[in-house]
Amino acid sequence: MKKATFGSSFNTKNVKNMNVIFQDAKTLESVDLSMFNTSNVTEMQEMFAGTESLTNLDLSSFDMSNVKKLGAMFQATGDANGFTLSLPTNQISPAEFIRIAGGWGTSVQKIDFDHGGTREYPKGNIYSLSDLPASMQFEAGTYYFSNGNIQEQHKNVTRTVRYLGTDGQLIPGTEEKQETLSFTRKARFNQKGEFVSADAWKPSIAGKTAFSSFALPNNLNDNYENPKHNGESISSVAAETPELTNDTENQNVNYDVVYESKADADKSKSDDNRGATNKVVSLPNTSGALTGNTQVTVNSRMQKYHDQGTVALPTTGKKVNAFASVALPLAALTSSSIFFFFTKRKK
Repeated sequence: MKKATFGSSFNTKNVKNMNVIFQDAKTLESVDLSMFNTSNVTEMQEMFAGTESLTNLDLSSFDMSNVKKLGAMFQATGDANGFTLSLPTNQISPAEFIRIAGGWGTSVQKIDFDHGGTREYPKGNIYSLSDLPASMQFEAGTYYFSNGNIQEQHKNVTRTVRYLGTDGQLIPGTEEKQETLSFTRKARFNQKGEFVSADAWKPSIAGKTAFSSFALPNNLNDNYENPKHNGESISSVAAETPELTNDTENQNVNYDVVYESKADADKSKSDDNRGATNKVVSLPNTSGALTGNTQVTVNSRMQKYHDQGTVALPTTGKKVNAFASVALPLAALTSSSIFFFFTKRKK
């Protein structure tokens, strides 16, 4: 039998002894216990002992308030890695919990589902069944029992801040700035030495989970300026919390700060000026005072890129739409200029 279910007619209201009900059911893989009424049960000794194929057991519907004897309840339950157990709302003391373990398994860990916990990575604290805190209480939830040994694992994450020129090379005279964060966790291995599960990574130094922030110089070697990171101007390196992988490999994070050399900046400005050109722009009529189109010459460096702008004519107070996406500085249209255009057109 691999699966056991119980219908609505199944009634255990008056049962007091549930010892050895499923003992040595070696092929049993799942059992639905939701129909069990355990409010009057006082004994559950060896209830699931020897169910070596049963790796998940849900007792969340159980009322264990009157249970007095739990010895070897889960002795030799589960496979070589362990088994998960969902406990009812009644709190269980450490002493009772050890009795429930029944001499099987070396550690227990709560699965923290709220933070993405799984059987492989429960994310809860790992406790040795032989050394449980005296004040500890086990609340409702799902716990993972493991048989094997517990090992402490370590991981370092290093951030390297590099000062680069626009050519991607380190700026002469600068040094990389490194900071390393250290983390530890407990991991469980089965009797074959194979990895079973691990808790969450925790900082080796309490509270030290992020890289530090620090201010950047705006000028390096009197030749490099305007620091940027990922194309954005910055004045400091921000504090960062690294994303840790589940493996034990050390991680490295590069943080590149790119400075522009003054020579490059001057060359860019020179190139911009050399590229300036003049352009003739036609202004449409604004009133009966102007006939035809009026043309003015505009340097390309004076252009403003907009969908549509307006230019005020000083002599008329009118406004005309400046199409072709060009806005003319008011200073370019003086009274004498307008007068010159008028007289030329009358001739």
